[in-house]
Amino acid sequence: MNENQLDTFIANEYQKRADAYNNADWYRAQVSTREIGVWRRAGQLPTEWTNGSLAETALKVRRGFKSNSKHIRGRAKRALPRIIKFADSISKEKYLFPIVFAGGTGTRGRKRFRIKMKGDIDDGCMRSIALALTGRKTLDVYFGIPTK
Repeated sequence: MNENQLDTFIANEYQKRADAYNNADWYRAQVSTREIGVWRRAGQLPTEWTNGSLAETALKVRRGFKSNSKHIRGRAKRALPRIIKFADSISKEKYLFPIVFAGGTGTRGRKRFRIKMKGDIDDGCMRSIALALTGRKTLDVYFGIPTK
């Protein structure tokens, strides 16, 4: 897709996201799993599991899988084991890098959390959690800083 087609595709589903993406400067970056956080209730995980850093979320998910927790359900239960199988490929493929906004900006998928992070994952929460579950301490991402 060219840029106009991509904009239209995203806007048809989620105009707020399209606007946020177009009103940011974008950089390829490497970030620590301790400096970024996932969306509130990403993959139907409990809010208290997603309110800290990606590293903290992954630790809670790891413990949940070990104890066969009923809190791991829905998308997280289905997607994470499948994504983990392809973690090496996913971590290297530039088209699959997570999209991260500077903390508290963008589409604000972490609003109402008291814990503020340097970056908020906007797209790729399940991929990011899976990569953190495989032991990665840093992730390659596209990092957006709003221009306004």
